Amino acid sequence: MSKNTMDSVSKKTPDSMSKNPMDITILAKSPCEFSAEYLQTSGEVILVFGRSNGRQAVWFPNRGPLAVWTAPPAGTILPSFDSVGKKLMFLSSSPIHRPQVIAAGNEKQLQDESPGGISTKHLTVTSKDGMTIPITLFLPSSTHELPLVVHVYGAYGISLEGPFDPFTNDFLSRGVAVAFCHIRGGGELGPQWHRDAVGRHRYRTVDDFLACLAGLRNHPFINEERIVVTAASAGGLTAATACLRQPTWVRGLHLVHPFIDPLSALENSAANLASTDRYEYGDPRHDPEIRELLRKLSPMAIIEQLELRSCPLPRAWIRISERDARVDNESINRFCLLYRDVSISNSPGHVIQRMTPGGHLSGISLETALEENALAHAWVLDVLQVPCKANNSRGEDLLNAEGLCNE
Repeated sequence: MSKNTMDSVSKKTPDSMSKNPMDITILAKSPCEFSAEYLQTSGEVILVFGRSNGRQAVWFPNRGPLAVWTAPPAGTILPSFDSVGKKLMFLSSSPIHRPQVIAAGNEKQLQDESPGGISTKHLTVTSKDGMTIPITLFLPSSTHELPLVVHVYGAYGISLEGPFDPFTNDFLSRGVAVAFCHIRGGGELGPQWHRDAVGRHRYRTVDDFLACLAGLRNHPFINEERIVVTAASAGGLTAATACLRQPTWVRGLHLVHPFIDPLSALENSAANLASTDRYEYGDPRHDPEIRELLRKLSPMAIIEQLELRSCPLPRAWIRISERDARVDNESINRFCLLYRDVSISNSPGHVIQRMTPGGHLSGISLETALEENALAHAWVLDVLQVPCKANNSRGEDLLNAEGLCNE
């Protein structure tokens, strides 16, 4: 459901609830620049979830078309209705904002000031086909060029955003900038933003991300020699392909459960989730154009064509799970071996591969997850040449990084 398909939001009348559930009463016209996704009721109140200007948003139709509240940049917003006090409440958070409960006032906009001297920049870059791609950049207070951690996803219509993240918080407190690249394939700008990068247009995810990297490298506050890219699952395909095309643009590549060999997976009719993935990437079994496109986008296919010790590949940390039903661990293992062979570096630690219990999305204990995330966090700090020592300013969120960072 989008702004174009939903001209109004409605509510059941008392009579219709006992007769026809489709009988409705019109409440309000849809707001401008608001893309509706789904409805939720809280008591007698209807709330409309959607997006506004690239952020999560909630519309309260009872208050008219202007009653739209948005999340902080790259953040989340969860509404509820206090039936006793007749107040609309929000639980708001972002990677740099701790969760807070806020009573919705008349300003229609949640406060999203950055805490602790952190500044939020809303950047845009131009992709290869001229499309404008948004970036959310969090900058710590500094007079020097900053190292940078870059997040990317861009698949399945999933937006790159989330609640408070203690690891992001720790990076910023140590003087490391953090960027979220909202490339096509994700859902930040609505369903069409996703559709613009599926099937034959899948190449746009890599084009968009390379444009983001180029723009960030040229940013006056960023040290272009100290950049680490981090991505998971389908985002790992985009990140790995971009780094293989421009290996000198980044110093480190951090991948979690990456989708490394899309061509083999989608050509295999027995592969897990191949049928659903074919909508996202296309079907190479019957379409030569899709097959050729995936060959150009596949990190596995690219690295198989490179000669031994021929490429200045960045350091890599790659994590897999024992019972992952969504990606092929054998392909990832082979990719790691080839990555070591192709890299001009012969350091034993140039590629670190980790395996954890559980599956793609679950099955790992909280303790193991904390340990793995802390290990990867310490690795990123090392790659960026940031001192890995006890952080007394905001480092308590990391539980002292499981004792990994010591004076």
